[in-house]
Amino acid sequence: MYAIEKAALDDIEALLDIQISAFSPDRTICGSGPPGYDDYDHQAKALEKYCYYVIRHESEVVGGFYFLQVHKIINLYRLFIAPACQGLGIGTSALDFLKHEASYGTVIELETPTFSVTAHRFYEKNGFQRTAVIEYGASQAYRYCYKHRAI
Repeated sequence: MYAIEKAALDDIEALLDIQISAFSPDRTICGSGPPGYDDYDHQAKALEKYCYYVIRHESEVVGGFYFLQVHKIINLYRLFIAPACQGLGIGTSALDFLKHEASYGTVIELETPTFSVTAHRFYEKNGFQRTAVIEYGASQAYRYCYKHRAI
């Protein structure tokens, strides 16, 4: 069973270690991971600024995510799972948590690099739709959206 709870300063070291390993393929492909994925101060600021959650299996940190909700839009800025735990439904549990937190009519938005085919499949499998291509100088990302609907 996985527990999702608010992250604390004591969790940052474990969350950093997971991000460094989880974003290793990004470093191989484009030379870097997402902003601040390997920086303690960036993570501490994210903890203050965003809704930052840690995912635990028993007492071990296996992933995390953070987002910001403004009115009816939730911007999911980062979702990461330890590579050894990927494919076990943990990321889907995190998205289900977000969907549960969202009220009717709320849109969950995120961006993921165009080269991250595994992430594309994951988000599409979880009901997200690709809505735009974002240009970042020499790189591109896809925007994905999920609109919470009544069941």
